[in-house]
This record gives sequence, structure tokens and C-alpha cells, in this order.
Amino acid sequence: VENGVVLSHCSENTLTQNNITGNTRNAVWLQYADNNNLTQNIFQANGGGVFLTESQGNNIIANDFKTNLVGVTVSVSDQNLFYSNNFLDNTEQVVNTNSANSWDNGAHGNHWSDYTGTYNNTIGEAPYVIDGQNQDNFPAMETFVIPEFSTMVSLLAAMTLVLVVTIHYKQKLG
Repeated sequence: VENGVVLSHCSENTLTQNNITGNTRNAVWLQYADNNNLTQNIFQANGGGVFLTESQGNNIIANDFKTNLVGVTVSVSDQNLFYSNNFLDNTEQVVNTNSANSWDNGAHGNHWSDYTGTYNNTIGEAPYVIDGQNQDNFPAMETFVIPEFSTMVSLLAAMTLVLVVTIHYKQKLG
């Protein structure tokens, strides 16, 4: 599969608790997509984790970007917010073209497996520099815990809901 999820010409969507792997291009491609939320996802072993093209105001929070060729690609996309993400062993962590974004929320940044600075109380003493317009001012020493939600948990929750509705319905009839 070339791209796992494509959000194009849309806004205010939420993509959460997914494990997207093995795409030749990108796990998620945001194209002209504004004000979306990507949270608690795992993007692993893809050509790219997330690719933003002319997309603004997106929140990319608490995700794992692991062993992709590129963790995040940002092209002509400003005012996006990235924090509490783990960038782990991607060939390139971020590729940026003509974009200025926030890589921390003013207190918390991201974990970067290739950060070479020293830490003071689990926060990097120097920023993680992406390029001249982008840096994470609060690189985290420890990885963030990104919960993995298995299909069995979702299936169990759905079955419980069906059971509760069935019991309620039978009580109304009886």
C-alpha cells in the first residue's frame, strides 16, 4: 500500500489509537487538511510516518514514529503543533520545506533518539534543532508511553455494549 490514511481537503478530524505500518510512502498524508488531531498512534516501518502538505493548525501529539525512512515530512505547512511524540530510529527524523511549526508546547517537547545534548531533570539543556525555523526547546530524555489498543480490547468493549443494550431492551419489554 502506498499511503495508509489520506486526509485531503478536510478539517477537524481525529485519528487516534492506530498502528499503521508497512506503507511504501506514508502512514498518514495530510494534504490541504487543517485543524486535525493525530494522537496515540504508532507509525512504524513506513516510507514516511506523517506527511503534511499545505496543512495548518494540526495537533500531532503522543505518537510513536519508529523506524520509518522519514518520521515527519512538512512542506509549506505552518502553525502545526508537535509534542509528546517519540521519534525513534527513523533514517531522518524530520524533513522540512518552507514551514514553521511548534515542536513543543512551551513545557514539553518530543523524545528524539538521535539527540546528542545533555539533560537536566529529564529535559535537554539545548534545543533539538530541526532547521533554522524549527526546533524543539524541551527535548525529553525518556520516551513517552503511547498506549497500544488491541483489537481484542475494542471487540470486548463492543460486545459489552451490545450485552448492556440487549439487557436494557429486554427489561423494557418485560
